[in-house]
Amino acid sequence: IPSCRAALGRVSYGPDRASGAALVGPTESVYALSVGELYGEQPSERGSTADLLAERYRRHGRRDFAGGCNGSFAAVLADSNDGSVTLITDHTASQALFTTEYAGRLYFASEVKALLAVRDLPVQPDGSTLLSYLTSGFFVARRTMADNIRQMDYASLCYVRDGAVKWTQYWRYSVEPTGGRSHRALLEEAAGLLQQAVQRRIRTGSCAVLLSGGVDSRGILCCMDDPTALRAVTYSARASEDRHRLGDYSVAKQIARTVGMDFSEIFVDSRDFISALRASVYDSDGAAGFIFENVWSEMLETTGADYVLNGDECMGWTNGPVSHRQVLPAIGLLSPSLLASGLQLLRPEVRSSLAEEVELQLNDIVGLCSAKSACDQVDELYLEQRLFHFLNPKRRVIGRSGLGVRSPWLDLDVLEFVSKLPHLCRVRKQLFRQTLNRLRPDLFRIPRSRDAETADYRPHLIDLEKADQGVTRFVFDDNPLSKEYFDFEAVRKLIETVCRPGPAGHTRTLRNILTWIPTGARVRLRAVQKYLLDPAPVLPNVQLLLRVMTMAEALRQLNGRFSNRKTVAGAGTEH
Repeated sequence: IPSCRAALGRVSYGPDRASGAALVGPTESVYALSVGELYGEQPSERGSTADLLAERYRRHGRRDFAGGCNGSFAAVLADSNDGSVTLITDHTASQALFTTEYAGRLYFASEVKALLAVRDLPVQPDGSTLLSYLTSGFFVARRTMADNIRQMDYASLCYVRDGAVKWTQYWRYSVEPTGGRSHRALLEEAAGLLQQAVQRRIRTGSCAVLLSGGVDSRGILCCMDDPTALRAVTYSARASEDRHRLGDYSVAKQIARTVGMDFSEIFVDSRDFISALRASVYDSDGAAGFIFENVWSEMLETTGADYVLNGDECMGWTNGPVSHRQVLPAIGLLSPSLLASGLQLLRPEVRSSLAEEVELQLNDIVGLCSAKSACDQVDELYLEQRLFHFLNPKRRVIGRSGLGVRSPWLDLDVLEFVSKLPHLCRVRKQLFRQTLNRLRPDLFRIPRSRDAETADYRPHLIDLEKADQGVTRFVFDDNPLSKEYFDFEAVRKLIETVCRPGPAGHTRTLRNILTWIPTGARVRLRAVQKYLLDPAPVLPNVQLLLRVMTMAEALRQLNGRFSNRKTVAGAGTEH
Protein backbone atom coordinates (compact mmCIF):
# COMPACT_ATOMS: atom_id res chain seq x y z
CA ILE A 1 0.00 0.00 0.00
CA PRO A 2 1.95 3.03 -1.23
CA SER A 3 0.39 5.44 1.29
CA CYS A 4 1.41 3.33 4.29
CA ARG A 5 4.83 3.21 5.92
CA ALA A 6 5.93 0.94 8.71
CA ALA A 7 8.99 -0.08 10.68
CA LEU A 8 9.28 -3.85 10.40
CA GLY A 9 11.82 -5.99 12.21
CA ARG A 10 12.98 -9.47 11.39
CA VAL A 11 9.80 -11.46 10.82
CA SER A 12 11.04 -15.02 11.06
CA TYR A 13 13.70 -17.28 12.52
CA GLY A 14 14.53 -20.94 12.24
CA PRO A 15 12.47 -23.45 10.28
CA ASP A 16 9.64 -20.97 9.50
CA ARG A 17 11.84 -18.35 7.88
CA ALA A 18 11.00 -19.40 4.29
CA SER A 19 7.22 -19.14 4.68
CA GLY A 20 6.58 -15.62 5.82
CA ALA A 21 4.87 -13.88 2.90
CA ALA A 22 1.81 -14.48 0.75
CA LEU A 23 -0.35 -12.79 -1.90
CA VAL A 24 -3.94 -14.01 -2.06
CA GLY A 25 -7.02 -13.24 -4.15
CA PRO A 26 -7.90 -12.90 -7.81
CA THR A 27 -6.12 -9.56 -7.97
CA GLU A 28 -3.64 -10.32 -5.21
CA SER A 29 -5.34 -7.76 -3.00
CA VAL A 30 -4.21 -9.12 0.37
CA TYR A 31 -0.54 -9.14 1.30
CA ALA A 32 0.47 -11.02 4.44
CA LEU A 33 3.68 -11.26 6.42
CA SER A 34 3.85 -13.82 9.21
CA VAL A 35 6.11 -15.63 11.62
CA GLY A 36 5.27 -18.98 13.19
CA GLU A 37 2.68 -21.59 12.31
CA LEU A 38 -0.95 -22.68 12.58
CA TYR A 39 -1.66 -26.10 14.10
CA GLY A 40 -5.36 -26.64 13.47
CA GLU A 41 -5.02 -26.64 9.67
CA GLN A 42 -2.78 -28.65 7.40
CA PRO A 43 -0.02 -26.41 5.97
CA SER A 44 0.84 -28.88 3.20
CA GLU A 45 -2.60 -28.42 1.65
CA ARG A 46 -2.66 -24.62 1.55
CA GLY A 47 0.92 -23.44 1.92
CA SER A 48 2.51 -21.27 4.57
CA THR A 49 1.00 -19.65 7.64
CA ALA A 50 0.85 -16.39 5.71
CA ASP A 51 -1.14 -18.15 2.96
CA LEU A 52 -3.56 -19.61 5.50
CA LEU A 53 -4.12 -16.30 7.29
CA ALA A 54 -4.56 -14.36 4.06
CA GLU A 55 -7.04 -16.95 2.80
CA ARG A 56 -8.95 -16.78 6.08
CA TYR A 57 -9.02 -13.00 5.80
CA ARG A 58 -10.31 -13.11 2.22
CA ARG A 59 -13.05 -15.65 3.05
CA HIS A 60 -14.32 -14.43 6.41
CA GLY A 61 -13.40 -10.76 6.44
CA ARG A 62 -11.39 -8.80 8.96
CA ARG A 63 -13.93 -9.15 11.79
CA ASP A 64 -14.15 -12.95 11.77
CA PHE A 65 -10.96 -14.37 10.24
CA ALA A 66 -9.08 -14.65 13.55
CA GLY A 67 -11.63 -16.81 15.37
CA GLY A 68 -10.33 -20.32 16.04
CA CYS A 69 -6.76 -19.59 14.94
CA ASN A 70 -4.78 -22.20 16.84
CA GLY A 71 -1.04 -21.80 16.63
CA SER A 72 2.08 -19.89 17.47
CA PHE A 73 2.23 -16.90 15.14
CA ALA A 74 2.08 -13.17 14.58
CA ALA A 75 1.14 -11.53 11.29
CA VAL A 76 0.53 -8.30 9.41
CA LEU A 77 -2.08 -8.21 6.64
CA ALA A 78 -2.40 -5.31 4.21
CA ASP A 79 -5.62 -5.01 2.20
CA SER A 80 -5.36 -2.85 -0.92
CA ASN A 81 -9.16 -2.90 -1.36
CA ASP A 82 -9.77 -0.52 1.54
CA GLY A 83 -6.22 0.65 2.29
CA SER A 84 -6.16 -1.01 5.71
CA VAL A 85 -3.50 -2.81 7.71
CA THR A 86 -4.35 -5.45 10.33
CA LEU A 87 -1.93 -6.79 12.96
CA ILE A 88 -2.70 -10.06 14.73
CA THR A 89 -1.16 -12.08 17.58
CA ASP A 90 -1.91 -15.67 18.58
CA HIS A 91 -3.80 -16.79 21.68
CA THR A 92 -0.72 -16.66 23.94
CA ALA A 93 1.29 -13.94 22.13
CA SER A 94 4.08 -16.48 21.74
CA GLN A 95 5.33 -14.48 18.77
CA ALA A 96 5.58 -10.82 19.73
CA LEU A 97 4.50 -7.65 17.96
CA PHE A 98 5.41 -4.21 19.36
CA THR A 99 3.80 -0.88 18.54
CA THR A 100 4.25 2.80 19.23
CA GLU A 101 2.57 5.99 18.01
CA TYR A 102 4.63 9.06 17.27
CA ALA A 103 4.04 12.20 15.22
CA GLY A 104 0.74 10.89 13.89
CA ARG A 105 2.09 7.53 12.76
CA LEU A 106 1.73 4.00 14.09
CA TYR A 107 4.98 2.05 14.02
CA PHE A 108 4.99 -1.70 14.47
CA ALA A 109 7.68 -4.36 14.49
CA SER A 110 8.45 -7.88 15.64
CA GLU A 111 11.32 -6.56 17.80
CA VAL A 112 11.71 -3.50 19.98
CA LYS A 113 15.14 -2.92 18.50
CA ALA A 114 13.58 -2.48 15.04
CA LEU A 115 11.49 0.41 16.35
CA LEU A 116 14.49 1.92 18.11
CA ALA A 117 16.29 1.88 14.78
CA VAL A 118 13.89 4.66 13.69
CA ARG A 119 16.03 7.59 14.77
CA ASP A 120 13.09 10.02 14.95
CA LEU A 121 11.51 8.03 17.78
CA PRO A 122 12.54 9.26 21.24
CA VAL A 123 14.14 6.78 23.61
CA GLN A 124 13.25 7.09 27.28
CA PRO A 125 13.51 4.17 29.74
CA ASP A 126 10.38 2.94 31.47
CA GLY A 127 11.47 3.00 35.10
CA SER A 128 8.54 0.85 36.20
CA THR A 129 9.84 -2.04 34.10
CA LEU A 130 13.17 -1.73 35.86
CA LEU A 131 11.51 -1.99 39.27
CA SER A 132 9.09 -4.76 38.26
CA TYR A 133 12.02 -6.81 36.99
CA LEU A 134 14.00 -6.30 40.20
CA THR A 135 11.05 -7.39 42.35
CA SER A 136 9.34 -9.99 40.14
CA GLY A 137 11.87 -11.03 37.53
CA PHE A 138 9.80 -9.94 34.53
CA PHE A 139 7.91 -6.99 33.07
CA VAL A 140 4.16 -6.48 33.51
CA ALA A 141 1.26 -4.77 31.74
CA ARG A 142 2.68 -5.23 28.19
CA ARG A 143 5.50 -2.79 28.94
CA THR A 144 8.98 -2.81 27.45
CA MET A 145 12.27 -1.14 28.35
CA ALA A 146 11.16 1.92 26.35
CA ASP A 147 8.30 3.85 27.92
CA ASN A 148 6.64 4.67 24.57
CA ILE A 149 6.67 1.11 23.16
CA ARG A 150 4.12 -1.55 24.15
CA GLN A 151 3.75 -5.21 23.27
CA MET A 152 0.47 -6.25 21.69
CA ASP A 153 -1.73 -8.30 23.98
CA TYR A 154 -2.43 -11.95 23.25
CA ALA A 155 -5.27 -12.85 20.82
CA SER A 156 -5.42 -9.24 19.66
CA LEU A 157 -6.16 -7.38 16.44
CA CYS A 158 -4.97 -3.89 15.59
CA TYR A 159 -6.88 -2.41 12.65
CA VAL A 160 -5.47 0.70 10.94
CA ARG A 161 -7.39 2.61 8.28
CA ASP A 162 -7.73 6.25 7.24
CA GLY A 163 -5.56 7.43 10.11
CA ALA A 164 -7.66 5.64 12.76
CA VAL A 165 -6.34 2.83 14.97
CA LYS A 166 -8.74 0.32 16.56
CA TRP A 167 -7.78 -2.42 19.04
CA THR A 168 -9.86 -5.53 19.70
CA GLN A 169 -9.35 -8.88 21.40
CA TYR A 170 -10.84 -11.87 19.58
CA TRP A 171 -10.35 -14.40 22.44
CA ARG A 172 -9.67 -14.22 26.13
CA TYR A 173 -8.59 -16.86 28.63
CA SER A 174 -11.30 -16.77 31.25
CA VAL A 175 -11.57 -19.43 33.96
CA GLU A 176 -15.24 -20.33 34.30
CA PRO A 177 -15.59 -23.77 35.94
CA THR A 178 -18.61 -25.83 34.90
CA GLY A 179 -20.02 -29.00 36.38
CA GLY A 180 -22.31 -31.81 35.30
CA ARG A 181 -19.75 -34.15 33.74
CA SER A 182 -18.41 -37.31 35.27
CA HIS A 183 -14.74 -37.58 36.18
CA ARG A 184 -14.39 -40.49 33.76
CA ALA A 185 -15.70 -38.35 30.89
CA LEU A 186 -13.26 -35.57 31.79
CA LEU A 187 -10.35 -38.04 31.79
CA GLU A 188 -11.30 -39.37 28.37
CA GLU A 189 -11.66 -35.91 26.86
CA ALA A 190 -8.37 -34.76 28.42
CA ALA A 191 -6.55 -37.75 26.94
CA GLY A 192 -7.91 -37.04 23.48
CA LEU A 193 -7.08 -33.33 23.59
CA LEU A 194 -3.57 -33.85 24.93
CA GLN A 195 -2.78 -36.50 22.31
CA GLN A 196 -4.20 -34.27 19.59
CA ALA A 197 -2.10 -31.32 20.78
CA VAL A 198 1.10 -33.38 20.59
CA GLN A 199 0.22 -34.85 17.18
CA ARG A 200 -0.38 -31.36 15.78
CA ARG A 201 3.16 -30.40 16.75
CA ILE A 202 5.05 -33.41 15.44
CA ARG A 203 3.37 -33.87 12.07
CA THR A 204 5.68 -31.42 10.30
CA GLY A 205 9.41 -30.83 10.63
CA SER A 206 11.87 -32.82 12.70
CA CYS A 207 11.36 -32.51 16.46
CA ALA A 208 13.25 -33.18 19.66
CA VAL A 209 11.80 -33.29 23.18
CA LEU A 210 13.37 -31.11 25.87
CA LEU A 211 13.16 -33.45 28.86
CA SER A 212 13.40 -32.45 32.51
CA GLY A 213 12.72 -34.51 35.58
CA GLY A 214 9.21 -33.16 36.01
CA VAL A 215 5.82 -34.35 34.83
CA ASP A 216 5.02 -31.87 32.05
CA SER A 217 7.76 -32.85 29.61
CA ARG A 218 7.33 -36.61 30.11
CA GLY A 219 3.64 -36.04 29.41
CA ILE A 220 4.57 -35.36 25.78
CA LEU A 221 5.97 -38.89 25.52
CA CYS A 222 2.90 -40.34 27.27
CA CYS A 223 0.75 -38.91 24.47
CA MET A 224 2.77 -40.42 21.61
CA ASP A 225 2.31 -43.82 19.99
CA ASP A 226 6.02 -44.09 19.21
CA PRO A 227 8.29 -41.73 21.20
CA THR A 228 11.38 -43.31 19.60
CA ALA A 229 10.60 -41.31 16.46
CA LEU A 230 11.92 -38.26 18.35
CA ARG A 231 15.14 -37.56 20.18
CA ALA A 232 15.28 -36.61 23.85
CA VAL A 233 17.63 -33.86 24.99
CA THR A 234 18.39 -32.17 28.29
CA TYR A 235 21.02 -29.77 29.58
CA SER A 236 22.92 -29.53 32.83
CA ALA A 237 25.13 -26.99 34.56
CA ARG A 238 26.46 -29.68 36.89
CA ALA A 239 29.48 -31.93 36.45
CA SER A 240 28.66 -35.63 36.65
CA GLU A 241 30.13 -35.96 40.15
CA ASP A 242 27.89 -33.16 41.45
CA ARG A 243 24.59 -34.52 40.19
CA HIS A 244 21.82 -35.74 42.43
CA ARG A 245 20.66 -39.29 41.70
CA LEU A 246 17.13 -37.88 41.41
CA GLY A 247 18.13 -34.66 39.65
CA ASP A 248 16.72 -33.45 36.35
CA TYR A 249 19.45 -35.08 34.27
CA SER A 250 19.23 -38.51 35.92
CA VAL A 251 15.43 -38.63 35.81
CA ALA A 252 15.30 -37.41 32.19
CA LYS A 253 17.80 -40.10 31.17
CA GLN A 254 15.72 -42.76 32.93
CA ILE A 255 12.56 -41.60 31.15
CA ALA A 256 14.27 -41.70 27.75
CA ARG A 257 15.71 -45.16 28.46
CA THR A 258 12.27 -46.47 29.48
CA VAL A 259 10.75 -45.66 26.09
CA GLY A 260 13.91 -46.44 24.08
CA MET A 261 14.64 -42.91 22.87
CA ASP A 262 18.02 -41.58 21.79
CA PHE A 263 19.20 -39.25 24.56
CA SER A 264 21.56 -36.28 24.30
CA GLU A 265 22.99 -34.10 27.04
CA ILE A 266 24.21 -30.53 26.59
CA PHE A 267 26.64 -29.32 29.23
CA VAL A 268 26.37 -25.68 30.27
CA ASP A 269 29.63 -23.93 31.11
CA SER A 270 28.34 -21.59 33.79
CA ARG A 271 31.56 -19.53 33.67
CA ASP A 272 30.25 -18.09 30.41
CA PHE A 273 27.27 -16.47 32.15
CA ILE A 274 28.21 -12.89 31.21
CA SER A 275 28.18 -13.77 27.53
CA ALA A 276 24.84 -15.55 27.95
CA LEU A 277 23.38 -12.62 29.89
CA ARG A 278 24.33 -10.09 27.22
CA ALA A 279 23.06 -12.20 24.36
CA SER A 280 19.77 -12.97 26.15
CA VAL A 281 19.15 -9.28 26.85
CA TYR A 282 19.80 -8.45 23.21
CA ASP A 283 17.69 -11.28 21.80
CA SER A 284 14.71 -10.54 24.09
CA ASP A 285 14.85 -6.73 23.89
CA GLY A 286 15.76 -6.65 27.57
CA ALA A 287 12.87 -8.84 28.75
CA ALA A 288 14.86 -11.95 29.72
CA GLY A 289 17.91 -12.55 31.85
CA PHE A 290 20.58 -15.05 30.87
CA ILE A 291 19.12 -18.48 30.09
CA PHE A 292 22.14 -20.50 28.99
CA GLU A 293 22.18 -18.82 25.58
CA ASN A 294 25.06 -21.02 24.50
CA VAL A 295 22.88 -24.16 24.88
CA TRP A 296 20.42 -23.68 22.02
CA SER A 297 22.79 -23.53 19.06
CA GLU A 298 24.53 -26.63 20.36
CA MET A 299 21.17 -28.32 20.87
CA LEU A 300 20.25 -27.51 17.28
CA GLU A 301 23.53 -28.98 16.04
CA THR A 302 23.39 -32.04 18.30
CA THR A 303 19.80 -33.09 17.60
CA GLY A 304 19.50 -31.91 14.01
CA ALA A 305 15.92 -30.95 14.88
CA ASP A 306 13.90 -28.07 13.48
CA TYR A 307 11.78 -27.76 16.61
CA VAL A 308 12.08 -28.56 20.30
CA LEU A 309 8.92 -29.67 22.14
CA ASN A 310 8.65 -27.89 25.45
CA GLY A 311 6.40 -29.07 28.30
CA ASP A 312 6.87 -26.27 30.80
CA GLU A 313 3.19 -25.43 31.19
CA CYS A 314 0.02 -27.43 31.59
CA MET A 315 -3.41 -27.27 33.14
CA GLY A 316 -3.73 -25.59 36.53
CA TRP A 317 -1.10 -23.48 38.25
CA THR A 318 -2.24 -23.47 41.88
CA ASN A 319 -0.55 -25.88 44.29
CA GLY A 320 -2.90 -25.49 47.20
CA PRO A 321 -5.05 -22.99 49.09
CA VAL A 322 -4.57 -19.33 48.14
CA SER A 323 -6.07 -16.23 49.71
CA HIS A 324 -6.96 -13.16 47.65
CA ARG A 325 -3.97 -11.24 49.00
CA GLN A 326 -1.70 -14.09 47.83
CA VAL A 327 -2.91 -14.21 44.20
CA LEU A 328 -0.21 -12.01 42.66
CA PRO A 329 2.67 -13.47 44.73
CA ALA A 330 1.50 -16.94 43.67
CA ILE A 331 2.33 -16.11 40.04
CA GLY A 332 5.53 -14.27 40.93
CA LEU A 333 4.22 -10.70 40.83
CA LEU A 334 5.49 -8.96 43.93
CA SER A 335 4.64 -5.53 45.22
CA PRO A 336 7.77 -3.40 45.72
CA SER A 337 6.74 -3.10 49.37
CA LEU A 338 7.01 -6.90 49.74
CA LEU A 339 10.55 -7.00 48.40
CA ALA A 340 12.19 -3.96 49.91
CA SER A 341 15.65 -5.31 49.04
CA GLY A 342 14.92 -4.60 45.36
CA LEU A 343 13.33 -1.20 45.91
CA GLN A 344 16.22 -0.01 48.10
CA LEU A 345 18.66 -0.46 45.23
CA LEU A 346 17.12 2.50 43.40
CA ARG A 347 18.04 6.13 43.92
CA PRO A 348 15.99 7.74 46.74
CA GLU A 349 14.54 10.41 44.46
CA VAL A 350 12.88 7.86 42.12
CA ARG A 351 11.85 5.12 44.58
CA SER A 352 8.44 6.38 45.67
CA SER A 353 7.22 7.42 42.21
CA LEU A 354 8.25 4.15 40.58
CA ALA A 355 6.85 2.07 43.45
CA GLU A 356 3.54 3.90 43.17
CA GLU A 357 3.46 3.31 39.41
CA VAL A 358 4.12 -0.42 39.80
CA GLU A 359 1.46 -0.69 42.52
CA LEU A 360 -1.09 0.89 40.17
CA GLN A 361 -0.15 -1.58 37.44
CA LEU A 362 -0.62 -4.51 39.82
CA ASN A 363 -3.99 -3.17 40.98
CA ASP A 364 -5.13 -2.86 37.37
CA ILE A 365 -4.06 -6.45 36.67
CA VAL A 366 -6.22 -7.79 39.50
CA GLY A 367 -9.08 -5.43 38.65
CA LEU A 368 -9.32 -6.74 35.08
CA CYS A 369 -9.35 -10.39 36.15
CA SER A 370 -12.78 -11.92 35.53
CA ALA A 371 -12.37 -14.93 37.86
CA LYS A 372 -13.95 -14.68 41.30
CA SER A 373 -12.19 -17.16 43.58
CA ALA A 374 -8.53 -16.65 44.48
CA CYS A 375 -7.48 -20.01 43.00
CA ASP A 376 -9.28 -19.28 39.73
CA GLN A 377 -7.61 -15.88 39.60
CA VAL A 378 -4.19 -17.52 39.91
CA ASP A 379 -4.96 -19.83 36.99
CA GLU A 380 -6.26 -16.99 34.84
CA LEU A 381 -3.50 -14.51 35.62
CA TYR A 382 -0.70 -17.06 35.27
CA LEU A 383 -1.41 -17.27 31.55
CA GLU A 384 -2.11 -13.56 31.14
CA GLN A 385 0.95 -12.37 33.04
CA ARG A 386 3.65 -14.89 33.92
CA LEU A 387 3.45 -16.86 30.69
CA PHE A 388 3.13 -13.71 28.59
CA HIS A 389 5.96 -11.76 30.23
CA PHE A 390 8.27 -14.40 31.73
CA LEU A 391 8.27 -17.53 29.58
CA ASN A 392 7.57 -16.11 26.12
CA PRO A 393 10.64 -13.81 26.07
CA LYS A 394 12.78 -16.84 26.89
CA ARG A 395 11.23 -18.72 23.97
CA ARG A 396 12.17 -15.84 21.70
CA VAL A 397 15.79 -16.22 22.82
CA ILE A 398 15.65 -19.91 21.85
CA GLY A 399 14.08 -19.03 18.51
CA ARG A 400 16.91 -16.65 17.68
CA SER A 401 19.24 -19.65 17.58
CA GLY A 402 17.23 -21.11 14.70
CA LEU A 403 15.51 -23.72 16.87
CA GLY A 404 11.73 -23.46 16.81
CA VAL A 405 9.76 -23.95 20.05
CA ARG A 406 6.48 -25.87 20.23
CA SER A 407 4.46 -26.08 23.46
CA PRO A 408 1.68 -28.71 23.23
CA TRP A 409 0.02 -27.85 26.55
CA LEU A 410 -0.69 -24.33 25.33
CA ASP A 411 -2.86 -25.61 22.48
CA LEU A 412 -6.00 -23.50 22.11
CA ASP A 413 -8.32 -26.50 22.48
CA VAL A 414 -6.48 -27.62 25.62
CA LEU A 415 -6.74 -24.17 27.21
CA GLU A 416 -10.44 -23.93 26.38
CA PHE A 417 -10.97 -27.29 28.07
CA VAL A 418 -8.89 -26.33 31.12
CA SER A 419 -10.76 -23.06 31.62
CA LYS A 420 -13.99 -25.01 32.24
CA LEU A 421 -12.54 -27.57 34.67
CA PRO A 422 -13.56 -27.55 38.35
CA HIS A 423 -10.83 -26.29 40.65
CA LEU A 424 -10.15 -29.70 42.17
CA CYS A 425 -9.25 -31.01 38.70
CA ARG A 426 -6.82 -28.15 38.12
CA VAL A 427 -5.10 -27.77 41.47
CA ARG A 428 -1.64 -29.39 41.37
CA LYS A 429 -2.53 -30.48 37.81
CA GLN A 430 -4.60 -33.33 39.19
CA LEU A 431 -6.50 -34.24 36.03
CA PHE A 432 -3.34 -33.93 33.93
CA ARG A 433 -1.48 -36.33 36.21
CA GLN A 434 -4.33 -38.81 36.30
CA THR A 435 -4.56 -38.73 32.50
CA LEU A 436 -0.84 -39.43 32.09
CA ASN A 437 -1.06 -42.28 34.58
CA ARG A 438 -3.80 -43.87 32.48
CA LEU A 439 -1.86 -43.41 29.23
CA ARG A 440 1.62 -44.51 30.36
CA PRO A 441 1.75 -45.74 33.97
CA ASP A 442 5.36 -46.91 33.49
CA LEU A 443 6.49 -43.33 32.77
CA PHE A 444 4.29 -41.75 35.39
CA ARG A 445 5.69 -44.00 38.13
CA ILE A 446 9.25 -42.76 37.58
CA PRO A 447 9.98 -40.40 40.53
CA ARG A 448 9.96 -36.69 39.84
CA SER A 449 13.18 -34.74 40.05
CA ARG A 450 14.16 -33.44 43.49
CA ASP A 451 17.07 -31.32 42.31
CA ALA A 452 17.33 -28.90 39.40
CA GLU A 453 20.43 -28.90 37.18
CA THR A 454 21.34 -25.34 38.11
CA ALA A 455 24.71 -23.75 38.75
CA ASP A 456 26.00 -21.71 41.67
CA TYR A 457 26.95 -18.35 40.18
CA ARG A 458 28.37 -16.87 43.36
CA PRO A 459 31.94 -18.17 42.74
CA HIS A 460 31.86 -16.66 39.25
CA LEU A 461 30.61 -13.33 40.62
CA ILE A 462 33.39 -13.37 43.22
CA ASP A 463 36.01 -14.04 40.53
CA LEU A 464 34.58 -11.31 38.29
CA GLU A 465 34.59 -8.70 41.08
CA LYS A 466 38.12 -9.68 42.08
CA ALA A 467 39.25 -9.04 38.52
CA ASP A 468 39.38 -5.25 38.72
CA GLN A 469 35.86 -4.83 40.20
CA GLY A 470 34.29 -6.53 37.19
CA VAL A 471 30.75 -6.72 38.63
CA THR A 472 30.70 -3.07 39.68
CA ARG A 473 32.04 -1.98 36.32
CA PHE A 474 29.52 -4.17 34.51
CA VAL A 475 26.68 -2.32 36.22
CA PHE A 476 27.98 1.24 35.93
CA ASP A 477 30.76 1.67 33.34
CA ASP A 478 29.69 3.32 30.09
CA ASN A 479 26.11 3.17 31.36
CA PRO A 480 24.60 6.59 32.07
CA LEU A 481 21.08 5.22 32.46
CA SER A 482 22.17 2.88 35.26
CA LYS A 483 23.52 5.88 37.15
CA GLU A 484 20.16 7.62 36.74
CA TYR A 485 18.23 4.80 38.41
CA PHE A 486 20.52 2.73 40.65
CA ASP A 487 21.79 3.92 44.03
CA PHE A 488 25.53 3.32 43.68
CA GLU A 489 26.16 2.83 47.41
CA ALA A 490 23.26 0.37 47.80
CA VAL A 491 24.42 -1.67 44.80
CA ARG A 492 28.03 -1.58 46.04
CA LYS A 493 26.93 -3.02 49.41
CA LEU A 494 24.99 -5.78 47.66
CA ILE A 495 28.05 -6.64 45.58
CA GLU A 496 30.23 -6.71 48.69
CA THR A 497 27.75 -9.00 50.45
CA VAL A 498 27.59 -11.47 47.54
CA CYS A 499 31.29 -11.34 46.64
CA ARG A 500 32.69 -11.57 50.17
CA PRO A 501 34.98 -14.65 50.28
CA GLY A 502 33.88 -17.53 52.46
CA PRO A 503 30.83 -19.79 52.69
CA ALA A 504 27.52 -18.29 51.59
CA GLY A 505 25.68 -19.57 54.63
CA HIS A 506 22.19 -21.04 54.69
CA THR A 507 19.04 -20.15 56.56
CA ARG A 508 17.18 -23.01 58.20
CA THR A 509 13.79 -22.41 56.63
CA LEU A 510 11.05 -24.89 55.89
CA ARG A 511 12.38 -24.99 52.32
CA ASN A 512 15.79 -26.22 53.52
CA ILE A 513 14.54 -28.61 56.19
CA LEU A 514 12.11 -30.47 53.95
CA THR A 515 14.40 -31.21 50.98
CA TRP A 516 14.39 -34.91 51.86
CA ILE A 517 10.60 -35.14 51.46
CA PRO A 518 9.29 -36.19 47.98
CA THR A 519 8.65 -33.26 45.67
CA GLY A 520 4.84 -33.48 45.51
CA ALA A 521 4.42 -33.59 49.28
CA ARG A 522 6.95 -30.79 49.68
CA VAL A 523 5.01 -28.57 47.26
CA ARG A 524 1.78 -29.16 49.17
CA LEU A 525 3.41 -28.44 52.53
CA ARG A 526 4.86 -25.18 51.24
CA ALA A 527 1.49 -24.15 49.83
CA VAL A 528 -0.20 -24.78 53.18
CA GLN A 529 2.61 -22.95 55.00
CA LYS A 530 2.25 -19.94 52.70
CA TYR A 531 -1.53 -19.88 53.13
CA LEU A 532 -1.42 -20.14 56.92
CA LEU A 533 1.61 -17.98 57.69
CA ASP A 534 1.72 -15.76 54.60
CA PRO A 535 5.52 -15.39 54.91
CA ALA A 536 7.19 -12.41 53.28
CA PRO A 537 9.03 -13.39 50.10
CA VAL A 538 12.81 -13.54 50.32
CA LEU A 539 15.02 -13.20 47.24
CA PRO A 540 18.57 -14.56 47.67
CA ASN A 541 21.22 -11.87 47.27
CA VAL A 542 22.89 -13.72 44.39
CA GLN A 543 19.65 -13.80 42.42
CA LEU A 544 18.98 -10.14 43.20
CA LEU A 545 22.45 -9.16 42.00
CA LEU A 546 21.96 -11.10 38.77
CA ARG A 547 18.73 -9.18 38.21
CA VAL A 548 20.58 -5.91 38.79
CA MET A 549 23.18 -6.94 36.21
CA THR A 550 20.47 -7.95 33.74
CA MET A 551 18.69 -4.61 34.01
CA ALA A 552 21.99 -2.72 33.89
CA GLU A 553 22.81 -4.46 30.62
CA ALA A 554 19.30 -3.76 29.31
CA LEU A 555 19.71 -0.05 30.14
CA ARG A 556 23.11 -0.01 28.45
CA GLN A 557 21.72 -1.59 25.29
CA LEU A 558 18.66 0.66 25.35
CA ASN A 559 20.94 3.71 25.55
CA GLY A 560 22.61 2.45 22.38
CA ARG A 561 19.22 1.57 20.84
CA PHE A 562 20.14 -2.14 20.87
CA SER A 563 22.26 -1.41 17.82
CA ASN A 564 25.39 -3.30 18.89
CA ARG A 565 25.78 -6.46 20.97
CA LYS A 566 29.27 -5.42 22.03
CA THR A 567 29.33 -3.54 25.28
CA VAL A 568 31.92 -1.96 27.53
CA ALA A 569 35.39 -3.36 27.16
CA GLY A 570 36.81 -5.19 30.12
CA ALA A 571 33.49 -5.95 31.82
CA GLY A 572 33.33 -9.55 30.66
CA THR A 573 33.30 -11.56 27.47
CA GLU A 574 32.16 -9.58 24.44
CA HIS A 575 29.78 -10.69 21.70
